[in-house]
Amino acid sequence: MRARYSAYVFNHLQFIRASWDSSTLPLAIESDHKPRWLFLEVLNAGTAVNTVDPSGFVHYRAHYVENNQLCALTEMAHFILKQGLWYYLSGEVHHSRIPISGKTKCPCGSGKKFKRCCATR
Repeated sequence: MRARYSAYVFNHLQFIRASWDSSTLPLAIESDHKPRWLFLEVLNAGTAVNTVDPSGFVHYRAHYVENNQLCALTEMAHFILKQGLWYYLSGEVHHSRIPISGKTKCPCGSGKKFKRCCATR
């Protein structure tokens, strides 16, 4: 999951496609949506004890700034293990805006106020 997050941060669409299971791979992957990613928070993860069709899940929240607003993408992502590699299958995605005052410290960890840091980039 962290590798896929990094691929989105650096817009590495080739890796995103390669790590997506062919049974659910979309014809096109969005490349015009380029928020300023701040950090990834893994909330929970686990694997199914099934040797025939091993699968796993990652529940995560990715924080980002878009249009000078702090946002979060929360997903329960489902993966499948094939030949020792994990492939993304599907997920339930929720986007939310997080109210934040410009005077609040920026969540990126810089120590600056949000309005003078990530809100202006």
